[in-house]
Amino acid sequence: IHFLDGTTARTDLVRLNPNVDAYSLDFYGKSPRSLAHYRESGWHEAGSGLVAEAPPGAPNVSGQAIFAILMHSYPYVSTRELGRRLVAAGYPLRNGALRDHEAIAATQAALWRLTNGLELDVRPLDVPARAVGRLGHRPARELRPDSEGRVSWSTTLPADRTAHLELELPKAAQLRGYRFTLGERTGRHAVTVRLEQSSDRQHWRDVSRSTITVADGHIQPGPYTQRLGLGSTVASSVGTGGEQGHRYYRLTVHGSTDRDGLLDLRDVQLSVASRSRFANADPVTYLYDYLLTQAGVLARTEQAREVAGLLGPFRSGPGALVGADGGSVVDAQGRPLRGPLPGGRPFYLRPGRVEELPLRISVTTPDVRVRVLAGSAVPDGPAVFTPLVTLTRIDPVSVSYLVDGAQDLAHDVPAGGTVRSRGHALSRPIFRPRRSEPSDHLATVGPRTSGP
Repeated sequence: IHFLDGTTARTDLVRLNPNVDAYSLDFYGKSPRSLAHYRESGWHEAGSGLVAEAPPGAPNVSGQAIFAILMHSYPYVSTRELGRRLVAAGYPLRNGALRDHEAIAATQAALWRLTNGLELDVRPLDVPARAVGRLGHRPARELRPDSEGRVSWSTTLPADRTAHLELELPKAAQLRGYRFTLGERTGRHAVTVRLEQSSDRQHWRDVSRSTITVADGHIQPGPYTQRLGLGSTVASSVGTGGEQGHRYYRLTVHGSTDRDGLLDLRDVQLSVASRSRFANADPVTYLYDYLLTQAGVLARTEQAREVAGLLGPFRSGPGALVGADGGSVVDAQGRPLRGPLPGGRPFYLRPGRVEELPLRISVTTPDVRVRVLAGSAVPDGPAVFTPLVTLTRIDPVSVSYLVDGAQDLAHDVPAGGTVRSRGHALSRPIFRPRRSEPSDHLATVGPRTSGP
């Protein structure tokens, strides 16, 4: 996986004996080169060295956010189910397919984002990092690409002069083609567009067979598309990494030779010749964003006003299952919520009828908890190796509440979960089953302690 600062890493689950699959909590941690002993520890002991080794501005380690990431990813959730959830959340996952190693890579990257402040490189390769319009000796004009990487530029086009639209990609890449449309302001004169490439933005050369010519008097909006030949934008070969393209491209536009004109370029877009639209594999990038959103680290840009007639908002610990007798559990837009709830995300209740208040809801805590593992060179020795994190099975706890809509009140749910209400009351639990002891199938790793 590739990080925004240029750092790369190989990822996999850390497998301990017996049958424990864990993730790393510290990118900068020390890996054992011989037999190591891992025991369960508290967050303070395992994370004591994280902030000191992390770059400036690294976020504080959040046990609840880490729990939410593990609860919503592999191996707790199958890759088939993860693929279904990504598609349902609007990510353009091809065929809804997600592989084990892609899920592991995304999960590990999300954890390192929390513990070390390392940000995965999620920049689309076809969205220019910088776009500049140039015309002769006039000052360059900075342009802003949209979210899909499209750039628009309007300028005068003096007779027998050349206009340049320079596009700087996030990293060097080969192109499959380019496209643009001509706006209505474009003059009724011939327009010739060709593509050029550069490795240093100083020395430019033409891309073969990249020219598009619009004849005088035949200006149409388009779109105009030009596919490029295989290898036409190769800059160099990089050994086992294959052939590398250029980072800088520009459209060179000629107008009329005998009269001034206008150029109105719209929706200029480069098509990158890559299996992935991002520096990392598309599924890794999508799942990384999804997991951080579920953990409350990233906020989805879609914000809609709350629907009238809902009770809430309420909040629960990550992974809780919430049900309502005589009503439904929904989000702020009134859409039904099914399955474990993301940590920190509010939920609402929609009564079947107002006269049915108070409404009975049930909250079931997750059937797993987080275990933080500290590694030492000798049994019960000081922690010197990379701290790890894993999930272990426990018996869930179900609690019922009455919601009467009266006043502000917060009530703790057993096993670390919390349900909070603003503007509506949660009564005391009317049913509290006896809590079973957690299963002990990982007891060989170390003594059991409380979760985050």
